[in-house]
Order: sequence, then C-alpha cells, then structure tokens
Amino acid sequence: MPRNNSQPGTSRRGVSFSQAEDIILVNSYLEHSQDGEIGAFQTKEIMWSKIESTYNGEAADEHGYIQRTIVLLQGRWVMLNKTCLKFGGCIKQVMSFNESGSSEMDILDKAKQMYATSHEKNKLFTYDHAWNILKFHDKWSINTQERSPGINHSPGINDSPGLTTLEEEGNDIRQTGEASTGRPSNGRNATKSRRRVVEDNDPMWVELRENSRRNMEFMEKQRMDTLQIAEARDTRAKERNDNERQRLAMLQEDRDRVIMDTDMSDFTPRRKMFHSNLRMDVLTRQCQRTAARNLFLGGEGSSNQQDQSNDNSYNHGQYNNNEEPEFHWGPNNNN
Repeated sequence: MPRNNSQPGTSRRGVSFSQAEDIILVNSYLEHSQDGEIGAFQTKEIMWSKIESTYNGEAADEHGYIQRTIVLLQGRWVMLNKTCLKFGGCIKQVMSFNESGSSEMDILDKAKQMYATSHEKNKLFTYDHAWNILKFHDKWSINTQERSPGINHSPGINDSPGLTTLEEEGNDIRQTGEASTGRPSNGRNATKSRRRVVEDNDPMWVELRENSRRNMEFMEKQRMDTLQIAEARDTRAKERNDNERQRLAMLQEDRDRVIMDTDMSDFTPRRKMFHSNLRMDVLTRQCQRTAARNLFLGGEGSSNQQDQSNDNSYNHGQYNNNEEPEFHWGPNNNN
C-alpha cells in the first residue's frame, strides 16, 4: 500500500525506500543518464533535476508515495549502484570457476554467499529488484566483455561519453563496464589497462579474490568429504554382501554335511532313492565349486581329482539306488 502521509513537495528522511520506489528510481536514472542524444551536453545538475521530476511524477503523483529531494535520490542511487556493482563482481567471480552443471540459480546463490562473506557485517544482498533491471544494461552487465561486435543486447540504450558518472559525483565506485557507442575510442585500451591496475590494488577486489579462493577450497573439501562418505558406504555394503554370502554358504555346507552323513540302512527303497538324489546334488555342487575355483586360480588340485573320481564312480554304476555305500563328509572320503 502507498505510504503517503505528507503534503506534496515535502520529504522525510526517516521514511525508507520501498522496493517499488527503488524500481522507479532505477528506471528514472536509466532513462535520463543513458540518453544518447543529449547525454553529452547535459550537466549533472540538469540530469538529476530530470530524474527527480520523473521519479516524483510517477512515485508521488501516480502511486501516492512521498516526494523525494534530489539529495535523497542521489544518496539512494549511490547505495543501489555500489551494491549492484559489487554483486555483479561476485557473479563474475563465481562464473570464472567454470563449474560444470551449475544452473543460473546455483550461480546466484554462490554469488550471494560470496557477497555476504565479503561484507564487513556479513550483510546479505537484498536488492534483487534493482539488479534484475540493471543487469541488462552494459554498465552493469556481467557479459559486457563477452559480447560479439555489432550485437546490441540493449537496443536504444547507450552510455554517452559525456555522461556524468559516479566518479564525477565524488564517490569511489569502480565502473565494471563500458557500453559501446558505435564509435572507436582511442583511449579505451588505456582505460582498460588502468582499470586492471585498479582491480589488482583495490582492497575490495583483493578481498573478493581471497574469499573466492576460500570458497573454492571449502567446496573442494565438501566434494572430497562426499566422495569419502560414498566410498565408505560402498565398502560397508560390500562387506555386508560378503558376510551374507559366507553365512549362506556355511548354512548350505551344514545341510550338505547332514545329507552326506545320514545313515540310510533303515530307509525304505523309495526313501533311499530320494536321499541318494540329494547326495548326488551335494556332489554336483562340490564339483562345480572345485571347477570354478580351479578356473580362477589356474590350478588342478588333488581335491578336484578326488571329486572327479567320486563323480565318475557314481556315474559308472559302482553303486545303485538299492545298494548305495555310506558317505562320510570330509576331504578323505574314500567311498
């Protein structure tokens, strides 16, 4: 809801700007500061007079917000501009990491973390409403130096060479980009060189680079911790599977031992035939295990020969279902 509790033409310093007022101020500044036709001829006073008129005409007259003086509008703009420039620098730092699979939301989240870390009071970035407008203009765009020649991403909006900038207003905000006016600039290379020198010595950028390095180390540590946790989980799962296989093998071995050691002297012919088939299954499994072990180890041990001898004696009819010899479980089975 509008907060107009004052008479037209008045201003109260104690009333803070709302997001809607910030948006009106940003659009008013862009409208008059980036006018390519008159930007080279207007003074700072004329430009801000136009911004004040446009802002109060929309904010106060149309939406019912209180009117703001030029001083208040300039102070608010300096804060918004400085904050958005710094946030844009954080986004560039995050993008320079070239992390694969990072979405736009991931980049913004990491940039906000970097911004808060670099702030002396760990203050969060809360001016997305202003950034979402400024990021499409060359002066604040994070892709300014990546654009192809001849491609204008913001039609009709150009920074004029004669435009009054924040350096002329006496603040120490570093400009992050220059929009092309379509005309060659002989001093552009020198300007870029000076800017690189400023970036190398600017405490804010030195701190940003240090924070970026710490963030990279933290993310690398998180990645290594995640890998170690995954490896430990896989190792535990493999151990559980191995233990379960050993338990089942021992259980089967106990069952086989009972089958082989069972006395069939009192069995009926039908029961003896059934139990003989069970013993045959036991011998078959034993031969298969021995063959598999020799296949992987490349050896032919005496146990394999003994198993084959037992199997051959069974297949060659040395005993039948009615007259089957007793089996005793163990490696020295001579029956």
